[in-house]
Amino acid sequence: MGRRFFKKGVADGTANKYSSDVIGDKTDAAVTTATTTKSIMAYVKGLLSLAATGAAVDVYSPRTVESAAAVMVNGDTIFTVAGGPIEILHLMSVCITANDATASTLQYSQTHATLGAATMSGASASLANAAAGSFVTLQKTALNTAALLSTEGVTISSTGPSTIIMLPGLIKVVIGTGSTTGTWKHYLTYRPLATGVTVV
Repeated sequence: MGRRFFKKGVADGTANKYSSDVIGDKTDAAVTTATTTKSIMAYVKGLLSLAATGAAVDVYSPRTVESAAAVMVNGDTIFTVAGGPIEILHLMSVCITANDATASTLQYSQTHATLGAATMSGASASLANAAAGSFVTLQKTALNTAALLSTEGVTISSTGPSTIIMLPGLIKVVIGTGSTTGTWKHYLTYRPLATGVTVV
């Protein structure tokens, strides 16, 4: 029986001349966008390269973003959604430094590039004298349901099974009566409904 020789395959070869080439004429150069010409190893490499840079891996699992702490002013943009629609799972604002007696209220809204603004909640109860650690949560039962103020350190995030889906655009705060005197930080947990979605 004659001696057999095997030649080393090419890492990114498409000809499949050798047994060690990528099967099915698919290349394995790193990629994160689905195509018909890439192997599973190409996606593994792409995801590892994203993780190494600290970037969010582009899959449909829930993600969380947070804002810097700042005084809330009417019309402030707290998050910008780009690249596709999202499902809002949780949205809350946490008091970092206490408010004075100004009877401000907090409402969430979104602004689409061409469709304009629409509310995502009704106004909360007064934020007057809200202590650090107080927080407001979006209640997803209806787009006019009041955002819920909690001064107890615990609350519910929704009173029903409804979810909110929004197209790319801006998530804003509507501050009634006057700007807050204390600083607040905002947290959003969402599920991307398309590839390439970013929220900052």
